Amino acid sequence: MLSFLLNNNPFVLSQDTTVRLEWNNPALHTDKLPGDIGIDISIPVNDNNRMLLGNPGRFEKATSKNSREFSGFEIRYGGVLLMIGTLIIQNANEDSYSGWLRSSIGNLAEIHREKFIYDSISFNEEKIFINKSNYDPDSDEYGCPQVLNTYFFKDKGQTTQASRYLPNPNYNKWIWEFPIFKKDEREYRWQLVKTEDYTEAFMQRSGCIVNKKNIDGTIRTPDTNSKADPENIRDNLDVAVVSPMLFLSYVLKTIFKDAGFYVDENFILDNDDLKRLIIYHNYDITEIRHTEDFNVSYSDKYSMQVDDILIDYQTEPVSVGFLIDSVYRKVNKFYYKKLLPQIKLGDFLLSTMNNINVFPFFRRERNIVDIIDRESILTQKAINIDEYMIGQWNMAAETDSTLKFLNQIDSDDFVFSEIWLDISEYRDKEKEPVDLWTALANIENPEIDEIRFVKESNGYAQYKLWLNEWDSEETGDQVQEKFIGWDLLTKGFQNAYFNYGKETELEIKTEFSSLFGEQLPYTKQRGNMQSEQFEFETFSPRLLFYNANNDASYKTENLSLDFEDSEIGLLKKRWNLWARFLSTKQEVSRNADFPLNALIYVVNNIYKKYRSQEGEFIIDSISTEFGINRISISEMKAYKINYSPKTYSLTDMWQLNDIIKVDDMIDFDGLERYYPMVVNF
Repeated sequence: MLSFLLNNNPFVLSQDTTVRLEWNNPALHTDKLPGDIGIDISIPVNDNNRMLLGNPGRFEKATSKNSREFSGFEIRYGGVLLMIGTLIIQNANEDSYSGWLRSSIGNLAEIHREKFIYDSISFNEEKIFINKSNYDPDSDEYGCPQVLNTYFFKDKGQTTQASRYLPNPNYNKWIWEFPIFKKDEREYRWQLVKTEDYTEAFMQRSGCIVNKKNIDGTIRTPDTNSKADPENIRDNLDVAVVSPMLFLSYVLKTIFKDAGFYVDENFILDNDDLKRLIIYHNYDITEIRHTEDFNVSYSDKYSMQVDDILIDYQTEPVSVGFLIDSVYRKVNKFYYKKLLPQIKLGDFLLSTMNNINVFPFFRRERNIVDIIDRESILTQKAINIDEYMIGQWNMAAETDSTLKFLNQIDSDDFVFSEIWLDISEYRDKEKEPVDLWTALANIENPEIDEIRFVKESNGYAQYKLWLNEWDSEETGDQVQEKFIGWDLLTKGFQNAYFNYGKETELEIKTEFSSLFGEQLPYTKQRGNMQSEQFEFETFSPRLLFYNANNDASYKTENLSLDFEDSEIGLLKKRWNLWARFLSTKQEVSRNADFPLNALIYVVNNIYKKYRSQEGEFIIDSISTEFGINRISISEMKAYKINYSPKTYSLTDMWQLNDIIKVDDMIDFDGLERYYPMVVNF
């Protein structure tokens, strides 16, 4: 029997009450997280229902949106929970309340989707830095990997001078060195250059390495102070940048927890590589304090003329403050919110899904979410529901699409602006990759503008003509030389393609990118500090693998965050099966007559792979209407699997009466158990 409840209080329903419920599969979507919904809800007005929803006559006078939303609404049949969420009443009159049900995932989207991830309450709690030589993603919330960043303090300090051992501009030139002219044979020499005090101090004390390690592997966190003038900061302030980086699995778990969901099954934590993913940022948690010496004020002088009388030396205050005398730096307390990029929750979840190919599955009966591997859907055994199917499959045309995986490159990282170029327009001229630069010289008859991936440098080379120009050291005249050959076009982390060159193209977007550097990640990005003196510098979401002992990289031995790495890239290791399915999936639909227990089982496992006589498919949505004492035929939309990721035997894929439609090799071992007469055929 159909029943509605609000916070465990039942409604009194009429005999003609119906509701249509639709369950959706989140695994099939790369641009949204679809929620389950209940539509065409009509609740009769009576004394009992007025106690729960209020007088319908007052609805028109209500001004608050929440006055028409009722959380804790349940739809049950025979006592079995079908859907839970928020009842949204859109219309009310003297006869009925009408509206729809928004499920738990819909509530998450409605309340939190437009919030930034750092707005979660847990990220606004004060933390004390824990300094360790190694962090464990199973028990720790962050790691502190070393990152080379020569631009961290760029444009944040005062100008000073420093000595650098640089190429000698007078090398091999005649110079006057009292008392004679002589040839300068010093290829390099010490020279004074202009720099910034904090940049110089950071380079001298930490080698421009964020999270610079001590000898014992812990992070340098010096308590230091100096006078505030640039020379003292340069020579006496021990500048170290401390940047704990949160593990991706912890951030996801915390976001869901603050939204009221508990993460149970978590493929990211179960995977030895993915659990080591950390979120890079450019924030130094070191506390900066200043002392002031005395009050100072400045005024402008100006002249004015009144009635032909010139009045000079009038003053007007323009500023007042204190002279900063000293600066102190110390690692103390900090907030996780400062370590997170400015990205909205919805975009963050989709970016995670579309980067490492996982998806959140919200369990129907409780506020529990599982983070599931999409690839596992295709490798697990299909569930046979053929006995419940009625009618025939309605089949749309087969698809053959190109998948384009779009990364969001951090434009505030000068490394990318210097050595990175989007090569999407060059893809038509891309040829087979090579291992080494020297192998390019052995390619016969390359075409102009042809490009090839060079594995040793994680970059693309282009065959081209180019012109080098320079001034002759001897004559000073301009010299030009023409070259033809292979030249570096760009480094890696390109937008990737699967099944390239098809008429239709499906874009799969992620806000995540990474950092260059296999042994030591490197960037040229202005940093942020705990000080109001400096302007905030934006940074986009980027991931690294924490490879233990406070080291990190964009790859492990098994997995690379570069989609295009032919051996361990994301496309090869995390999208190998699902990309094939997405590019060839075929839209189908069919009706099914599910008894209640079978319907509940399918809904609870809607993301899994199913099968009928005609083959295997993945359900997109199921829509079923319920009456007081009836369950209607379920309308099912699905995608036929036109690519099977392995070779199946008759015993694990087909039954005797099945219609075989598959484009893979079939292992006929065991056939004699079904047709003994054809063993010797």
